[in-house]
Amino acid sequence: TSKRERNPLYLAEIEEPLRNHPHTRFIWAHAGTSKEIHRHQVQMDFLLPTLDRLLQAYPNLYIDLSWSMLTPYLLDEAGKPRPEWVKLVERFPERFMLGSDVVGRFNKLGKEMRRFEPFLDALPQDVAQKVARDNFLAILPKVTPDGAAR
Repeated sequence: TSKRERNPLYLAEIEEPLRNHPHTRFIWAHAGTSKEIHRHQVQMDFLLPTLDRLLQAYPNLYIDLSWSMLTPYLLDEAGKPRPEWVKLVERFPERFMLGSDVVGRFNKLGKEMRRFEPFLDALPQDVAQKVARDNFLAILPKVTPDGAAR
């Protein structure tokens, strides 16, 4: 969307490649959000139902839960996990992954990633492991012993 709009923009542009390339994995960075939008709108109310619908419709869609998703979506103002987001991740446990958006200065990477702990702690342990690590590793190309990717 944009700073001025309160409805999803470019949704058709997202869905077209998902539909036309079902064997291509798409990782949607920040689930389409940005901190710039959050400066003008606290939350995009359509985001949760839109993601739910898209994840149901397109098994090739994966969601990156980078820092702009942490607040205001995954955690509330008090830093508590939002139950509706916990439920969404539990419904699609293989389709979410953490991202950091830490660029260039990796000395604070651990601190940034620990900010997700309250949300991960609200998930069943096996789902938290998938979201925190396993889902990303699962979608990487496999390398054969001769070094070829498949």
